[in-house]
Amino acid sequence: MKRKNLLLLALSLLLVLSAFAGCAGNESVKDLSKNTLSYKLISFKEGYAVTGIGGLKRESELVIPDLYEGLPVVKIEKGAFLNNSKLTGVTVGSNVREIADKAFEGCSLLEKVELPSSLEVISEGAFCNCVSLVDITIPSTVNSIGKMAFSNCEALKSVVIPESITALEDWSFSGCGSLESITLPKNLNRLGNYALYKCKALTAIDLPSTLTSIGSYALASCYAIAELNIPNGVNDIGEGAFSKCSSLLTATVPQGVTELNDFLFRDCASLQSVTIPEGVTSIGEECFYNCIKLVTAVIPSTVNAIAPYAFFNCKKLSSIAIPSGVTTVEDFAFAYCESATSITLPNTLNKIGSHSFVKCNKVKEIIIPQGVTAIGEAAFSCCTSLVKVIIPATDQELGNSAFYICNKLTIYAEAQTAPNGWERDWNYSNCKVVWGYQG
Repeated sequence: MKRKNLLLLALSLLLVLSAFAGCAGNESVKDLSKNTLSYKLISFKEGYAVTGIGGLKRESELVIPDLYEGLPVVKIEKGAFLNNSKLTGVTVGSNVREIADKAFEGCSLLEKVELPSSLEVISEGAFCNCVSLVDITIPSTVNSIGKMAFSNCEALKSVVIPESITALEDWSFSGCGSLESITLPKNLNRLGNYALYKCKALTAIDLPSTLTSIGSYALASCYAIAELNIPNGVNDIGEGAFSKCSSLLTATVPQGVTELNDFLFRDCASLQSVTIPEGVTSIGEECFYNCIKLVTAVIPSTVNAIAPYAFFNCKKLSSIAIPSGVTTVEDFAFAYCESATSITLPNTLNKIGSHSFVKCNKVKEIIIPQGVTAIGEAAFSCCTSLVKVIIPATDQELGNSAFYICNKLTIYAEAQTAPNGWERDWNYSNCKVVWGYQG
């Protein structure tokens, strides 16, 4: 009897210990859940969204599950892993359809991400500033990639954009300094503002024939691109779109473009020739600024406005012919075009801005058209080869030092004497003047 009682006591004790162990095990799972992923129920019909993570004390890879409490995990919530400095890898569950805004932004050690074929939306800034991300495959099911989605992914080397994408949004891959290859979809119609800005390692890009719009600074500072074929269907190119593409050799602007916007080819230091089509009506401020190797740029007859600094410091530009229709040559428009041997001004011209042709020092003769009423300060200063300038009687304003250091110059003025509107130091270098010139 005593032995039987001891046996029963031992069995009871064993059951208690087993129950305690089971409780302890359940408590451990609960704690792990608290310290890793947290969830939000969207609805019983849709499923759960992952909202965050906690308790990571060391570098870790993360698997986002297919299910939670029997329901699908369909979304990674806004800012769920924002600025997490421990994540090194993520495998996203097979039911996730959306990665929300800034979900993984600033995950500085994140190197690899596996995305499921269920994914449809990568939202704004989703992987922004993931500076260690080397490789990512975007599933063909993705139909939306938000602004700044992969901005400043500095280690990313290549990416293929799914065919379902029709627009590469603003800043989407800007600052991806190691990006060597990007494949754009065949139906892409818009390249957003700063979309590929400062993709410094990109040597070539194939722009699809469906493209109609290239945003401001879309390809700016892509230093390694040497050749760029702009599709014929493009009719809108934003300011600075190709600025600082310092390896670019030639460019042809499509027929549908009517404006060359400000800073468009600024600092394209290797650009040698550009084809500007008939139909373009204006050339913007600093459009070709500092294109120091540009030799050929024929300005079409349809252009009626050339903005300040448009061709500033185009040292190799061989000639300057301003078309009929232009009424003003703006300040510094052709300053430092040191190789130009001729300047042709149209009969429609009425104003020449200050410093417009500074240091065009190979030009020997300039005929200023009848109808010009104002010539700005230092407009032709430092044109050291200039030997003849004809100033019409219509010119009533002439700025100081207009012909400064033009030491070989003889000025043929149709006026009998200097008009009242000519500044006191207009002839600061004391060039020879022939008054009352009649041609």
